[in-house]
Amino acid sequence: MDDDRDARTYWDRHYRGRESVAVPAADDPCARRALAYFGDLTNARVLDLGCGTGEYSVLFASHGAHVVAVDRSEVAIATLAAACSANGIAGIEPVAADAFDIDRLGTFDCVFGKFILHHLEPFPDFVARLRAATRDGGLGYFYENNGRSRALLWARAHLVGRYGIPRFGTDEEFPITPDELDVMKQQFDVTIDIAETYLVRLAAQYLLRSRLMGPAERADTVLYRRLPGLRRYSYFQGLALRARGG
Repeated sequence: MDDDRDARTYWDRHYRGRESVAVPAADDPCARRALAYFGDLTNARVLDLGCGTGEYSVLFASHGAHVVAVDRSEVAIATLAAACSANGIAGIEPVAADAFDIDRLGTFDCVFGKFILHHLEPFPDFVARLRAATRDGGLGYFYENNGRSRALLWARAHLVGRYGIPRFGTDEEFPITPDELDVMKQQFDVTIDIAETYLVRLAAQYLLRSRLMGPAERADTVLYRRLPGLRRYSYFQGLALRARGG
């Protein structure tokens, strides 16, 4: 219970002071891939899970969806609601709720989340709730950290937070592992969708304090084109889901 309150306090503080909602840029890989996977969203019921202040909610609503935007932070949800009211944004229903309560919100044609799954434990319980909230044949797209590389996990455990290397997350957050993917595959057809190699930039972010990110991005682009086998270890991945049945 205390951990739950601490998490809510952290995210309320994180979102406090934000007043506007900006739609993701056209070249945002997460937005581009999710829209391509979902297809026509006209009149679709979409769940934006861990929506924050609703950037992706606004994007999906602009494509004709009715979006239920869910976040555990009441501050974030209040900010989104105020922005929708002030700017005449229709098609979004902001809801302050926990991810483990989504099965109480009805069923959805599409479910979306960015950097949310790695916060959710026990993971098998969440996957069961997610399946209950997704109609048969419904789609999901999650953009997440990738725990497939043993080298990256070793560095996270033994280097990050030491030797002057910064720690950006907490011990409770952990990249999605192959075992967790297997849990999802019990309920969904899962396709790993990797839009870019993000490895050299990861090193620049941690070891160089985000210096030389431009050259690092160009190096990652070369790796993506020339070494396709390396893509599966990219730190960022899309998980494209289809609920079984229907």
